[in-house]
Amino acid sequence: LPSGWNLRTLIYAGLVISCVLEGGIIHMITMLVAKRLKISFPSARPLSEWRMPKWAAVYAIVTYVSAMICTVKYPESQYSEYLMVAAMPGLLAAVFYGYVLITVFLKKNGMGRMVFLIVVLLFIVPTVALPVLVFLGIMDSFTDIRQRVLSGGKRE
Repeated sequence: LPSGWNLRTLIYAGLVISCVLEGGIIHMITMLVAKRLKISFPSARPLSEWRMPKWAAVYAIVTYVSAMICTVKYPESQYSEYLMVAAMPGLLAAVFYGYVLITVFLKKNGMGRMVFLIVVLLFIVPTVALPVLVFLGIMDSFTDIRQRVLSGGKRE
């Protein structure tokens, strides 16, 4: 394993990824069965309309900052680890919405084929990519950056 990684982190990351993939597969199978049975089923909103709720962004910021303060102030305490575990759902949501924002930007600018390459590259370089993705996800929640990307940089 690369330095700074541990087996617990990889297991949790694999668990989250497998849960998301399983949910997507179940949704696709449900859509196929409903279509086959001629049952009308509402379609999902486009990815470009998904936004992180403001309360989730505030939760991510507060728990992450408190974990960092606790880590610096009390380095021997286990409370910083507990706070980091509490911060993980908000930070993972921010990373997801950061990926969504990058995907929307690339598709809008005609680089749809590069989306997969960029996503894989961001997974390979997590030390640089994760803080940037968290920042983009939180910015997407509090600002109109998504509308600017979709409208080509013009404010509405």
